[in-house]
Amino acid sequence: AGMGLDWYEGNERANAIFKSAEAVFGGGLKEIMFNGPEEKLKKTDFTQPAVFTMSCAVYEALKKNLEGKISYFAGHSLGEYSALFAAGAFDFETGLKLVSRRGALMQDASEKAGGGMAAVLNLDIEKIQLLCEAVKSSGYMTAANINSPGQIVVSGDIVAIDAGEAAAKELGAKRYVKLQVAGAFHSKLMRSAAESLAAEISSYHIRDAQTPVVANFSANEVTK
Repeated sequence: AGMGLDWYEGNERANAIFKSAEAVFGGGLKEIMFNGPEEKLKKTDFTQPAVFTMSCAVYEALKKNLEGKISYFAGHSLGEYSALFAAGAFDFETGLKLVSRRGALMQDASEKAGGGMAAVLNLDIEKIQLLCEAVKSSGYMTAANINSPGQIVVSGDIVAIDAGEAAAKELGAKRYVKLQVAGAFHSKLMRSAAESLAAEISSYHIRDAQTPVVANFSANEVTK
C-alpha cells in the first residue's frame, strides 16, 4: 500500500496514467494502490493492474530523459506487458485491459487450484529438481523462475511448498522464502488461465513494437 503515491503527486505524466487507470479499471484501483488494504492488493486480480499501472507511470515520467538512449525493453513475467507498452505495442488502455483480464483469470485459477511459491537461495537447478522430487509425496512442485544461478523460485501445491522448506535446507539451501502471492504462478496450475487468455488475446489491438522487446520465452529481441 502506498505504491505510486509519490509519482502521482509529483509528476504530471505519471498522474495522467493513474487517472487513466482509474477510468479504465474502475473498482477503486487507485485508492487500493495508495491506501490498501494489503490483503486486497495482494490478490493477483488487483496486483497485476496495480504493478502494470505503476510501471507505466514511472516510464512515462522518465520517458523524455530516455529518448534516443533505449536499444530494447525487457520485463519479467507481468513486467513484459509494461515493456511492450513502452515499446509501443499497445496503448495504456489496451495494456491495462489485457493485464486486468490476465489477473482475473489467474486469480480464478488460483482460487480453484490453490498453491504458492517460494524463492530458494543457493541451490542450483539440479538440486531444485531433487527438491521437487523430495516433496513429491506431499504434492506437485516445479521450478518456476530461474532468476539467477543463486536464486530459483519454485511453484506448486501449498502443501508441497510448505514441505519444501525442510527439504531445501537438507539439500544445502541458504534461505527458503515463501512468497506473498495468490497462487502457483508459472506452473501447470495456471493452465486454465493460459488457455483462456490465448483464446481471447486476438480481440486486443496489438501492434508491432517500435523498439525491440527481449521476450521471456525465447530471450530473443522481437518486434512482432
